[in-house]
Amino acid sequence: MTSYVLGIMGFLIAVGTYYFCQKRWSKLSIMDLLVLSYGISFGVYSVVETFIQQNLLIQLDPMVMIMVMFHAVISTIVIWMLLRLMHRKNQRVLGLRYIVQHWAKISESQQLLLLAAIIFPMAYGFFKIGIIGDLQLGILGYGSITEYAPYWYTSIRPLIPIFIYAVALSAAAKISYKRGNALTWAMLLIAFLICMIYGRRQIFYLILLIGIIWYLPRNNLFRFRNLRFIILLLSFLVIFSNIYQTYRKDILSTSINLVESWDDLSATMSNLERRLGPWYLNYLIMESDTMPMFGAFFLQTVRNAIPRVIWPGKVVYGEDLILADHYSLPPIDYPNNPFSTVMADFGILSIFVIPLFYLFVYISASYFLKKFRRFPILYLLLSVMLLQFIMHFETSFYAAFFGLYRYGTVIVILYFIGWGLMKFFKLAAATKLKNKKQISLQE
Repeated sequence: MTSYVLGIMGFLIAVGTYYFCQKRWSKLSIMDLLVLSYGISFGVYSVVETFIQQNLLIQLDPMVMIMVMFHAVISTIVIWMLLRLMHRKNQRVLGLRYIVQHWAKISESQQLLLLAAIIFPMAYGFFKIGIIGDLQLGILGYGSITEYAPYWYTSIRPLIPIFIYAVALSAAAKISYKRGNALTWAMLLIAFLICMIYGRRQIFYLILLIGIIWYLPRNNLFRFRNLRFIILLLSFLVIFSNIYQTYRKDILSTSINLVESWDDLSATMSNLERRLGPWYLNYLIMESDTMPMFGAFFLQTVRNAIPRVIWPGKVVYGEDLILADHYSLPPIDYPNNPFSTVMADFGILSIFVIPLFYLFVYISASYFLKKFRRFPILYLLLSVMLLQFIMHFETSFYAAFFGLYRYGTVIVILYFIGWGLMKFFKLAAATKLKNKKQISLQE
């Protein structure tokens, strides 16, 4: 019974999201992409889970499942309607066409600079630690990185996917608006290949965003005649997943055989069976009789977000462990999402609390994007950060929320340090040249 409930509601959510995006295409904004990411996670993924998690679903209460899905639907509607109350100028700044047109103005030299910023920390992680992207190649596990790796590396490592997306999406924007050349295509391909080592979700959302960017100056991606692109996207994702899951722990092996692995579904199916859908944690919290934490979860995440350079002796408590301890759940890697995180903290009140978080994000984002429009690279990086925060739905919301502002601050500081040094050296070079001219005239 529960599998039918999940499948039917997931299908309705997916179809509803498709029609929503179709109607909103002419005014598509980052606010609408929030609905799209929700529709993929709770709609499409739920339909897939119906066929894969049969053994688990027969043990679950269908009424609790209905409550979980309705909670997500109502929360999304409230978030979107509240964001629509923002001032029109703020909504215009967050319009996807407006942002993408700014991306298209990024020069090839600026893209090469971003690409160079990606290569250095990746090379260091590979040769010194044995980690590249999300692939562990050495004996050092992810949990030990903060103990053995330099502080600078652990601080900038989360910025690498942002830079990868920035190069790829700005290149896609230039190509879409017919401002690209052979170098632009080359950088798009390089960024795309690098993104592959960061997992299926990263590459899936990158392809989806590139598709949206490509269709923005053309026609509506969500028309039925363009379904072939979505089918092509899903087909590529399955092929990539088959290869990635087969060789993710042996990426440097000479035994990699793309011909044999591209259509081998066993590794992908095994991963889907182990990795439950985003609804599962919501279900466990909704089913529990335990009272919510009423802000304690949020406060602990605030402590986790304080940089070690300010608080060297801090103890970081993983959000999965906090949830497991409070709700008496097994300490495993749960499929987090914004609704589960805030629901665990505020219970049913999360329907009203989570829109306030998103409203704060969008208002502050529109303010900073307006302020930094005249700094193309900084504008690109900050807008890509916002896009990743919205699209990467299956993550701990509090960690993503504080990470958005923490790493946004780091990027702003690093940018203006670099910008100031560049201005200084240009001024010094101009002054030196002027002095040489004066000396030569006197002679």
